[in-house]
Amino acid sequence: MTTSKQIKKYGWVALKLVLSILGFWYAFRFIDLELFTETIRETKYGYVALAVLLYLLSQLVSSYRLKYILTAVGDNIPSKWNAMLYWQGMAYNLFLPGGIGGDAYKILAYSKRTDKKAKTYVLPLLADRLLGLAAIVILVGVCMPYLSDIEVWWQINWSILPILFLVVLVYVIVLKWFHTFAKIFWKSIGQSIVIQLLQVGAVYSILLAIEVDLFTVAALSIASFVFLISSIATAIPVFLGGLGAREVIFATIFPMFGLASTEGVWIAMLFSIVVIISSVPGLFFGFSKD
Repeated sequence: MTTSKQIKKYGWVALKLVLSILGFWYAFRFIDLELFTETIRETKYGYVALAVLLYLLSQLVSSYRLKYILTAVGDNIPSKWNAMLYWQGMAYNLFLPGGIGGDAYKILAYSKRTDKKAKTYVLPLLADRLLGLAAIVILVGVCMPYLSDIEVWWQINWSILPILFLVVLVYVIVLKWFHTFAKIFWKSIGQSIVIQLLQVGAVYSILLAIEVDLFTVAALSIASFVFLISSIATAIPVFLGGLGAREVIFATIFPMFGLASTEGVWIAMLFSIVVIISSVPGLFFGFSKD
């Protein structure tokens, strides 16, 4: 590797690390450290373990979604092999940012397994990301009508209509310019919604762990809404594995709904811990075509 490439590679990693540190610094400006310490002490970590299981299940469904998307390019990847590769990708995205990222590694692995060109897998991996984002947008739209204590589920807010229009528009674009993936679009959207609901369930487990009183439709919608917005933020590749981005979102948006930013930051940090714990085993999987 040339010196200029090394500078670019490690400079990008350093920038991500700095931004993550700044994210945590910004989030901690909003909290009461004494209350934060007490919250950590009183956390019920059994519920955090449940959150880890729910998150791992969401990633298992994610690996199945990617396997299904790959059928659009004529591949039938074994589920177990694909799940292990996906787990490796999770670890690489978190621990090796700026080098061989998780998606790049998966592209190379699929290419070696099938002997197809690596560029064959760029669009499927991009579709995997975009379908996940589409599911988040849909669920954000579902949450929005309930953010103001709307108790009847059919009293929808007009804000959901542009969300639905956007999803239909994305489908039309796929149908016209990326027709290879049209046949897997709606089922993959459904899978993506299941993935996000499992992760929302992990967040609810964390709420139980710190005994946050959020058991009303509006309050649960607020927690879901803030978490989903934070998921969009962590998808932007300028933080070290997304660390720091979620904490900034919870610290900033949680108080807007009258909730304690201290609890919000700890919820975000616990979810980041859940992601790290879930991803670590992927570092110990060796690549094999079989």
